This record gives sequence, C-alpha cells and structure tokens, in this order.
Amino acid sequence: WPTIKATGKTVRVMTTKDVAESAKVKNKLKSQYGLTLTEEYVGWGELPNKLVASVQAQQAPDLVRYRSDNPDMPSFMVKNLVQPIDGLINFKEPAYKDLLSYYDQTKWGGKHYLLIGEPTLGSFVFYNKKLFNDYGVKDDPWKLYKEGKWNWDSFAAMALKFKDDTDGDGEQDRYGFTLSVPPSALLYTTGESFGKLDNVNKKITNNIKSANLARAMNLLHELCFTKKSGLNQIATGYTAFHDNLAAMQVTEILNFSGMISSTGLASLAKKGNLGIVPLPKDPKANGNYYLCRLNGWFIPRTASNPMGAIAYNAVQQYYRTDKATVASTEAAMKKAGYTDEHITQLRANWTNGKPVFEFCPFIGYDSVWLSLQNQVAWATQIAQDASKVQATIDDIFTTEVEKQTGPKVIDNFEKYGTNTNTA
Repeated sequence: WPTIKATGKTVRVMTTKDVAESAKVKNKLKSQYGLTLTEEYVGWGELPNKLVASVQAQQAPDLVRYRSDNPDMPSFMVKNLVQPIDGLINFKEPAYKDLLSYYDQTKWGGKHYLLIGEPTLGSFVFYNKKLFNDYGVKDDPWKLYKEGKWNWDSFAAMALKFKDDTDGDGEQDRYGFTLSVPPSALLYTTGESFGKLDNVNKKITNNIKSANLARAMNLLHELCFTKKSGLNQIATGYTAFHDNLAAMQVTEILNFSGMISSTGLASLAKKGNLGIVPLPKDPKANGNYYLCRLNGWFIPRTASNPMGAIAYNAVQQYYRTDKATVASTEAAMKKAGYTDEHITQLRANWTNGKPVFEFCPFIGYDSVWLSLQNQVAWATQIAQDASKVQATIDDIFTTEVEKQTGPKVIDNFEKYGTNTNTA
C-alpha cells in the first residue's frame, strides 16, 4: 500500500449517474486510509458545466470522472480546471507498475493529469458456433487466429457464407456479421486512431483523412452494402447477433465484468454456442491492434483533499490487481456460463495485441456511425463533418477558466490558451 497522508476524513467524487462505487472499495478506503467516500452524481452531459461551477466557487470535488468518449482530455487541462498529479503520486510504487506505459500516453505539456483507474481492454469478434455448424463452415475463427490466418481477408470470405433468406419471403434476413456500438472497432486494427494528442506542443493532430482508416471504412462499406454480408443496423447489433440473425458480431467488450453483465452472450455461452476471437488483423499492419480506452479521474483545481483522491485510486488499483478478486471474477464468469476457453480467448487479445489509444473520439466517432448507418461514402461523410470537427477542436483551445484568488488556490499552473491549426 502506498504511504499517503490525506487531508481531512472525506474524499468527494463527482461522477455520472451510470457509475457507483462498490461497498468493498468504500470499506477498504475507510479501513486502510480512514477516509469516507462521498459521491455527487451528475448527468453525463452536465459534468463539464458542473465542474466549472465548482472550481470557480472554490468548492471543487477531490475527483471528477474522465469521460473517455468526450474531449475531457485535453479540454479540462487547457481550460485550467484540473491539476497535475506529478508530485502527488509516486509512480515507483508497485501499485502502478503495470500502468506506466499507459501513463506515458497521457502526458500534456510534459505533465500527468489523468489518474488512471483501469485500462478498458476490448475489441473482439463474437461468433455463433451453432450457425457455423448449421451452414457447414469448417473454418473456425479461433483456430485461424492461432494459426496466424485470421485477417480482414479470411473474415470477409467467411462472412459471405451466411447470407440467407431463412423464411423464403425474398428478403435477406441473415448475415455474416453485424456491427454494434462502437461501430469503429475494426478501424483500430490498422494501428491508427482518429487523432493524437501532441503533449509536447499541446496540440491535437486530426487523423481523420488517414488512408488506413479509409481502407477499413471502405471494407465495411463493401461488405455491408455491395456484398450484403454485413448488417449495418448498429443500434440493434447486439440483438441481431443474440437472435441468430448474424453469425458474427464485431464489437467492443471492455472487461470480464462486461461479459458477465451481457445476458445475451452468457445465454449463448451456456448452450456451448459462443466463440470469441480478437478482431481480424489488418493485412498491411505490422501486428494485431485493438482499441484501448482508459477510464479514470482528474483532480480538480481547488480540490480540498487531493491526497485523498490518490488514496481512493490506490484502493481501486488494489482490487484491480488483487489475485483473489481476479479469481472471484473468473469464477463469476464460469457461473454465468463461460468456460476456461472463453477466458483464454479474451486474454489472448489483451496479451498478444497492441493497444491503440483513442483520446480524440470526437473527431471521427459520429462520422463512422453516420457513414455506415446512412450508407454515405466515407470520403463524403468526413468532408461533410469537417467544419463541425474543427469547431470542436477550436472550442477545446478557447474559453480558459480563469484562476481564482483566495486561500484554496493552488499555484504552479500554466495557462493552456494555445491555438491549433492541425485539422
């Protein structure tokens, strides 16, 4: 356990309504560090304004949730709402050993701001073994993966084998695969993301016109709209797969807990019909890549107990890496219907793949969704969205929140009013 001297007896957290901390974490925080956790729940879209108001009133919480699908990073740093954790956290502590490579990705202006809770490791193809058997498809994606033959080409060829009109009404009602949320999972197998944070120069690099991302999107368009082997109904993708309307599902699953909470996947697993394999490799990439998000927290400027925030994170890291907790989660998976092979298949992605960090989802997430959902060519869609994306980037680098004066002000912070012309 890191040695931490917190101020006061309470750690205040501003989080969103969809997340609540477990009783065991709260109890351990109390027993290990003598701290009581209090949570303030705000709406997902309300969080930035609530944070601004609390900082300006010098009543900021000790922690505020990082929304990885929003421009919180670097927006909160640029607008001088949060403080660096350098000097507060000791990166040499064992609790952070396996997170150092992730922390290297989150610097801004040479400093660390994000207090990482957990890397959300995901991106898989789930497949229905029963449908594979019913259609006489002998190639198994997991077997192909272990043989080094699972790539875009083998995936595309396999998807064609399941096109069918099962009720004879003249309309196709079965597909090789379905997309789901997020629809952009396959793009990350190129090893690229929508954008990058230039932490040295404090800028955002817009990568939306990447030729590699275009290759991935053009492949999906070809499979969904020309060859009709993929179903583009993203919002109902999970349901379509669970209802046997598609043999495979291209998706993101964040962790073991996400598997347990998915009743549809668990149902397939219980029947022995679920297979899991990492996303197919991009033939032009130099390895297997997958989308990796980071969940975590920022410590707001004017927080009254920043070391209490560090203590809370230390407890989270304890349960993230605790062998008994990991074993308990695996036991819960097996109880839900998953097998040792399923766990092996999940781990294969996280141990053999290379993470692609997406800190700029606001650059391309909507474009991917609209392009696929509305059958709009990728080049056309990103041209239509260019001004909106640029406006979002420009907004990040404007309207800095001014420092307050008074006894609770923490000095030593630069202002981040830098402009960018990188879109």
